[in-house]
Amino acid sequence: MDLFRIETDRVLLVWAAVREGEPAVLAPAPPPAGRLAVRPRREGIAWGANTWRAGVQEEVAGRTELTAGPRLYEQTGYSLYLRAAEGRRVAIEHRDPVILGGVRASEGGRVVHGRIDFGGQVGRSEFTVRVDGEAEFDFEVEVFPTKLDYAEDYARLRADTGEILAGLVLEYLRSTFHLGVDRHAPDPTRLEWLALLRHAAGDLERALREVARQPRWGMARATEPARADRVRRPDATLRRGVLRGIGSGGAAELEAGVSVREWIPEGRPRPTLDTPEHRWLAAQLAAVLRRLAGLRREEAELPATPRRERSLGEIEALERQVARLLRAEPLAAARGAPPPGFASPQLTGAPGYREAYAASLLLRQGLHLEGGPVRLAVKDLGVLYEYWCFLTVARLLARATRSPLPARRLLAVEEHGLRVLLRRGREHALRFDLADRRRVTLVYNPRFGGEPLLVPQRPDLLLELRAPGRATLRVVLDAKYRVDPSPEYRARYGSPGPPEDALNVLHRYRDAIVRPGPGAAPERIVARAAALFPFREAEPGVFRASRLWRSLDELGVGAIPLLPGSTEYLEEWIGNLLQREDRGDG
Repeated sequence: MDLFRIETDRVLLVWAAVREGEPAVLAPAPPPAGRLAVRPRREGIAWGANTWRAGVQEEVAGRTELTAGPRLYEQTGYSLYLRAAEGRRVAIEHRDPVILGGVRASEGGRVVHGRIDFGGQVGRSEFTVRVDGEAEFDFEVEVFPTKLDYAEDYARLRADTGEILAGLVLEYLRSTFHLGVDRHAPDPTRLEWLALLRHAAGDLERALREVARQPRWGMARATEPARADRVRRPDATLRRGVLRGIGSGGAAELEAGVSVREWIPEGRPRPTLDTPEHRWLAAQLAAVLRRLAGLRREEAELPATPRRERSLGEIEALERQVARLLRAEPLAAARGAPPPGFASPQLTGAPGYREAYAASLLLRQGLHLEGGPVRLAVKDLGVLYEYWCFLTVARLLARATRSPLPARRLLAVEEHGLRVLLRRGREHALRFDLADRRRVTLVYNPRFGGEPLLVPQRPDLLLELRAPGRATLRVVLDAKYRVDPSPEYRARYGSPGPPEDALNVLHRYRDAIVRPGPGAAPERIVARAAALFPFREAEPGVFRASRLWRSLDELGVGAIPLLPGSTEYLEEWIGNLLQREDRGDG
């Protein structure tokens, strides 16, 4: 079934569904509107009569200026067919080559065809069609999740990940710069983080006022016309110019037989505020201003809430403050970039400059965050959900143990800011201390291998609870961005949940993750296992009656629904786990 066709005087594109109908979607009615935005790239392009799109009224389906279109979904196959006019070659491009991995060219490049599957990537996705190497047109579609409410859950997943990362940055900056603003809270929010950045901007403004009162001037040579008889210290540049006859006015002969013009250009030292130190400070603030503009755009894309409006107000106030500092002396006098690798004792030691340097670093590090879930650009939902689950479990453990998130274990300083160390496939551990020398360790992507395991095992998350004089309790958590909503599944388990193969993996972890025992047989070391899956119950407490929840206690294996704003089951489960360990009956 065709979903849309785009035809020009040079090429025809057909995008079709591989299967009839839309996939099963865990989202409330009505479904969101789809998107197809077409943008011409070639001057004089002519659209063909075969242009058409589903998802709109038939009488306007051939209009390319529309942006509405069919809904496309993650984890769903689509067929693509491109055919160029006789004697021409066609190609299609996307910034992610994996998406075009199933597309092939034939007939000498005149035809491109194949299967496209966005996998777990959601959001807007843009393609470019080229004919004979020249861009013909771009088209943008929107890919919707099947396991989340796109308008609410997906946006909240993005926002909540950013909120947790903002809290991490806040904790890192507090400990690094010994800041006393705001009392410590177990769950620092984005607003607290922005308030801290405004505090840093205030420190910077006070430091720059001190610099403006007593600026450190530099000297720059300015070339000015001077009477030749008044030049006292000619430099090498001036002497070479005299030999070439530069200057103006009449010429006079010197004793050495050299002719000198009456007026010659002399380089005289002049005080200037355009120094490497001021250039460095101006460059830092310009970078901060660019990052704030990007942050404002990201915040504006989030769902409209009172908290978002407050955050936008904080960001805009910061932008105005930093822009005002850039327009004031001495930074307004700075021209160009500082020398590469610039370092200056004056910048780090002189009154005013020292404080401005520290505040600039704080602003730069607090605003620039890269790596892990940040670099992901919230496109691959499966990976994003896994990151979010880890960060959420870490936040709940910090709350349960009344300790801050260990920001220094998750963030590292780089030249331009902070980097999130979390990376899929790389083991990462966070430690939380309890009373009586007890300890909880949360491990991301742990790996179990070597003897006596036949096949290495790598669950998503591992919880280790250690207490003096007791055996270590190990609990495996798997973040499964997969949900089976079928009637058969609901009848068997009492609720939608992770597919049965995902539940079988939990049993496998308990049986396969072993260590050498005191006897001949290996010893199992994982006591419990749970799958985290994206689901929000229709009525509070309904999931509690499902087999998936009850089996966590009965069998030690089960599933826990987890989405932003719906963490109560995980909170309860973690609380029970810590209480059992406290009693020694884990």
